[in-house]
Amino acid sequence: MYLFAATVSVYGVTVTSGIGGYDAIRPAARMLLALIAAGMFIVWPLVRLSQRPDPRPLAGPILDLIVVLVPIQAIVWPQHAWWLTGWPLRVVAATAALLTAWAVIVAALISITHEARAVRRVSGAWCMLTMIAVFVLCHVPMGAQAAATEVGAVTRPLWMLSPVGGVLELTRDTSWSGQPARVTPGHWRMIGLLCGVGTALWLAAVASRIRVGRRAD
Repeated sequence: MYLFAATVSVYGVTVTSGIGGYDAIRPAARMLLALIAAGMFIVWPLVRLSQRPDPRPLAGPILDLIVVLVPIQAIVWPQHAWWLTGWPLRVVAATAALLTAWAVIVAALISITHEARAVRRVSGAWCMLTMIAVFVLCHVPMGAQAAATEVGAVTRPLWMLSPVGGVLELTRDTSWSGQPARVTPGHWRMIGLLCGVGTALWLAAVASRIRVGRRAD
């Protein structure tokens, strides 16, 4: 429902603005992707943490991950089409990979919070405040680099440490280079780093589940 509302509102404003072509579609697509990234880090945990702890703290978030990623990928990949943004395929692929990496991180954090709420009696509100704090802190490196980087810089890798900043960085206008947007090796390295963080968090979630299982035995 969130993705549907975001898509309709963003493109609805674009259609009524009277501006046509890439000048309207590309900024609207960037805004939509930013809303998707923000919703993935706020709306998804908010829904799950307002419910009772999942009795399947590993399987539940994995199923959530599938449900979340399928519509996101369905929105991202068509942006390569010329009648939409016409972004290069490597830009679309990097954006899809970035959102996937962040979704894996969020799913792992949700899994850890399920375990903490069920075993340690941590409140859902406290877990949500922690998630919001993490989301805010992710933007600190982006803000620092934005203040220190010259306008038109080829790459701003620290922006990738924020889900919102990452999609804005990957899809920012680089028409001056002859391409509507571009991806550099630095971007891919940061995506790889995020994948490593997600893997580490999932290993921590699995280890926590194993410890709880041993105590129960």
